[in-house]
Amino acid sequence: MTVSLTDEEAKNWAASLRNGAAVMKNIADVLDPPVTPSPEPTPTPSPTPAPAPSTDGIPALPDRFELVKLTKFDGSVLPSDFYPYQRSDGNEGKGYRDPSAVSVRDGKLVITAKGDVSGAVGQNIKQQYGLWEIRASFPKGAGTKPCILLWPGTERDSAGKPTWPYQIEYDLVETNSERNGGFCNVHYGQTNTQTGPHNFSGDLSQWHTYGCELNPEGVVFYLDGNVIKKLTGDHVRSKFPHRLGIQLDVASDGRTGPDTDMIVDWVRVARFK
Repeated sequence: MTVSLTDEEAKNWAASLRNGAAVMKNIADVLDPPVTPSPEPTPTPSPTPAPAPSTDGIPALPDRFELVKLTKFDGSVLPSDFYPYQRSDGNEGKGYRDPSAVSVRDGKLVITAKGDVSGAVGQNIKQQYGLWEIRASFPKGAGTKPCILLWPGTERDSAGKPTWPYQIEYDLVETNSERNGGFCNVHYGQTNTQTGPHNFSGDLSQWHTYGCELNPEGVVFYLDGNVIKKLTGDHVRSKFPHRLGIQLDVASDGRTGPDTDMIVDWVRVARFK
């Protein structure tokens, strides 16, 4: 059977159906409420991890440096990048330096002062700018003077003239017999002008890491990663390659105590990227 509807009747029927559908939906929503999905959580960005110490306890290098050489003192002889000072007068002409005072044992470099004989070592890595770090301890010893320094890369220039002091000496640390604090210093100029001593506190008979950064502005000295002195200016800026020296000398007032060791755990040299 065909039902004919006017346009007006068709519109009324459609409206009735829509109203009915709306009523039925409301009833269905009461019987079975719809579930509103929870919004997706905003992801939390992962933090950038800080540089972690290496597995052997040596701190990571600052990002602006890259490693040149990490030296550990394994075995029973000096590593190939180190050499002992030969028999010679000690600092200020006090006592003697001799290779017999230098040994490697128990994974450490040990320099021993016995009577008026002590020792020193140098490193054959030379660079104008970069970072040097040394972890060391200085057991107390009357009449002994430990010193870690950067020395001109050659003893004499091309004209045969001694390179010290005008090519600059950088002292990372010197200390007294009781090891109660120390100082850093810079020697420069034709007549050995000095910027310091720049004193710092601490028990230096314990383990510490001493650092020196040479850059185009000047020099920065570090103790355990913290800046202890920053110097800028042409008079302290490295203009030539330098090399590391580690010395245990007889003090200026003479040797008065028992045998004394100076102990080094590791040495690290880095350059700017």
